[in-house]
Amino acid sequence: MYVLNKQDATLEVGEVINVTPPQPMYNHTYQGGQFTPPKMYVDIELNAGGKVINLQKLTADATIDDKNGIIVAENRDAILNEIEVLSKNSQRIIESCDYHNEIVNKCRALVAELNPQLKREAEQAREINDLRQQLSDIKGMLADVLSKKTKEE
Repeated sequence: MYVLNKQDATLEVGEVINVTPPQPMYNHTYQGGQFTPPKMYVDIELNAGGKVINLQKLTADATIDDKNGIIVAENRDAILNEIEVLSKNSQRIIESCDYHNEIVNKCRALVAELNPQLKREAEQAREINDLRQQLSDIKGMLADVLSKKTKEE
């Protein structure tokens, strides 16, 4: 059995130690005069590298199941497919970062435009940064002049 945690992209491979008998998830129901059999679940206990993993309420007749971001699969191909999907979703998110950064910047500009106080504060921050840069440049020039004067003496 393969257990993939989608939250931190970790994989556990284990051997089944114990499986409970199938239990109904809910009582029998009748819909439109027809009997609907209940879905069945099992609890599975795995040994993964000496560590016991308890998996509860897995669908009894499924070869793959997802419980709150934990994917449990019987075969390697199914878990490889889930890993590929996880990777592609994360790649899509990474590729959309520039778009979302642009949206954040535009929203900040809109808020500043609608709120004069924020606009003034942003302008003051830019002016302070510009002055700091100019002061740093002046310090560099002064240091150059002093080092040349010291060499001449």
